[in-house]
Amino acid sequence: MVEALCDFKYQYKKFPETIAEMQATIDMFTTKSNLPNIVGAIDETHIHLKVPKDTAVDYFSRYQQHDFVIQVIHVADGKGLFLDFVAGCPGSMSDACVQRNLNILHRAERGQILQGPFIRIHDFDIGPY
Repeated sequence: MVEALCDFKYQYKKFPETIAEMQATIDMFTTKSNLPNIVGAIDETHIHLKVPKDTAVDYFSRYQQHDFVIQVIHVADGKGLFLDFVAGCPGSMSDACVQRNLNILHRAERGQILQGPFIRIHDFDIGPY
């Protein structure tokens, strides 16, 4: 299942890249929240599984079960599209470690996305996040 998700992930997702696409997504979040300039939300779920004895310790999570993690960035664009995900990480991995594997995070660090629009709040320019 994890391999199938990874095979299809780039066919069915597109993170907003232009200022107009970003603004449209921000506008959708604005109707749901009082927080400014939101483009997406990150969440995760743990999927219970049976593991081989030699790797069981890696998959034992803080939920006191053996599981793996699916972490997604979900943009509320009215269609409920998942824009990026990491799947199959051992349940023992922290949220931050799983997040480091998200393609969208790497693109943001390289300045390829989240370039605007900016809003001014109390002398601070707040970019999309």
